[in-house]
Amino acid sequence: MWFARPDRGDRSTHVSAAVKGGANEIGRLGGPWYQGSMDSLKILRLWAACAWADQKMHPGEAAAMERFIAASDFTDAELVEARRFLAAPPAVNMDEVRDLPPAAREGVYRAARGIVKLDRVVTDDEVAFLARLRDALDLDERIIARIEAE
Repeated sequence: MWFARPDRGDRSTHVSAAVKGGANEIGRLGGPWYQGSMDSLKILRLWAACAWADQKMHPGEAAAMERFIAASDFTDAELVEARRFLAAPPAVNMDEVRDLPPAAREGVYRAARGIVKLDRVVTDDEVAFLARLRDALDLDERIIARIEAE
């Protein structure tokens, strides 16, 4: 899947390659919904909060997010903020996901489910976080069922 980089002319980044090695769910998010680094930062913040839901950042979770950061087109200030997400749980306003296009909301939920599975242990806190995220994303029940069956 590809994240188009309109500000970089014809250059694009193959995100699934950037996040391979246990984070394939993140790589499946490429598509026409990509809006640039601000959406990427918002999405990364949600994924980091998901990873931190069990009160720790597993090395596999951190590595996947590092690869996403490396593949993203962040400004220097955004890069600093993105790296903070790896050091401590970010504050998340679940309402901000409603601003994302529908395809992005679906991708966020799919990737979040993949992130909590990276350490091969899904805790009650992670399940609760995913439930709050799922509610905030306001996805159609058929979409949720399809994602959860994957």
